[in-house]
Amino acid sequence: MFLYRDTKEEDLEAICSLVKTPKELFYMFPSALYPLSVSQMKDILEKRKAHTTFLYGEEIIGYANLYFLEGEDAPYIGHLILSEKYRGRGYGKRMVEIMIRQAFALYKNDKIKIAVINENTKALLLYMKLGFSPFKASLRFDKRGEEKVLISMQLDMNKVKYGHDDLQGVWA
Repeated sequence: MFLYRDTKEEDLEAICSLVKTPKELFYMFPSALYPLSVSQMKDILEKRKAHTTFLYGEEIIGYANLYFLEGEDAPYIGHLILSEKYRGRGYGKRMVEIMIRQAFALYKNDKIKIAVINENTKALLLYMKLGFSPFKASLRFDKRGEEKVLISMQLDMNKVKYGHDDLQGVWA
């Protein structure tokens, strides 16, 4: 059964273990150092909101949070990671839908944003299918100094259609 709940400190080690490669970490958390550590995650817990752990049964399979960038008019979904074992099965879509709901409940904003590295094609396509549209592109450099493009995308909350009325969550 797919569930979600507030992230607990004891989840952090399992969340860190979801990131298997430097490339995955760059996609999830571009400024972090590989391997992702519990101390890096603790820093995130202090700076962001709606820290959400996703589970399949009792197994931690994903994580995401929400944040505002200074000068921006809408919250972002951030640090989204899904276990490789569960990719391609609809769980990523469900995770994003849940984070959209959390953003709306927390901020009452009429839009939500997400950012994705250009070469993360599967994520980019998923966000487009969910109704996100690109609004900005900016240059980023990976840890090897290679140029990448960060594509910022926006979703108008008035256009959101949830396809999973059966989503279950446990919120503390």
